[in-house]
Amino acid sequence: MDASKKINKDNLSEQPNTKSAQQLQPVYAGFGRRFIAYVIDQLIVLFIGASIGFTFSAGSRGIGFFPGAISGALYFVFFWVSQKGQTLGNRLMAIKVTKTDGGELDIATGIVRYIGYFISSLVFGLGFLWIIWDSKKQGWHDKIANTVVYETDDKPKTGIAIAILVFVLLIFVVIGVILTIVGISIYNYAKTHPNNNNPSIQTVPTKVPPKGKAVSINVLNPVNNFVINKNYKL
Repeated sequence: MDASKKINKDNLSEQPNTKSAQQLQPVYAGFGRRFIAYVIDQLIVLFIGASIGFTFSAGSRGIGFFPGAISGALYFVFFWVSQKGQTLGNRLMAIKVTKTDGGELDIATGIVRYIGYFISSLVFGLGFLWIIWDSKKQGWHDKIANTVVYETDDKPKTGIAIAILVFVLLIFVVIGVILTIVGISIYNYAKTHPNNNNPSIQTVPTKVPPKGKAVSINVLNPVNNFVINKNYKL
């Protein structure tokens, strides 16, 4: 009797240890969290790239494309390496990126993973959708860079993230509507107010002179804006 009680006590003492060990095991972040975090990060990159591109292109036409294009690489690699695998979107959704061995990302791994984003975008984003059914929730970019994404102990701020996405979406809709109205207004104005004040535009006479008769026509020289009178024989 005493021996059976001792065995039961030993079994009960082992159960909490097993449960705590299961709780300490990291959980791979699913597609939903990662998608929201990625969209938020892309909106931030879009804002930064547009600001930098507009600043540079103000001085020279077309020069703003280069800093705008690399802003995404600088953003993601910087946060992955210096912020322990957490971008602003990742921190909001309580997830982080690490190497498959648990180590933090270095610059080389970050660059490879960012390049993998473009590969994951191929075939209608199949590389991103791979996260849904992969056993380790890895996309193609994760497999290329040997990285995984874990959930952190923090609580994800999903409500705030969705509110931000809805707010930004509304801004884009409003801007799109305004640009559409302005474009239609400009088109209608140009259609109803033709440019008749341009001296270089010559009005073709509706009445054709008889054949063999000389016709005097004033022609505008676009170089010096002098009017030249020329005679033509039909």
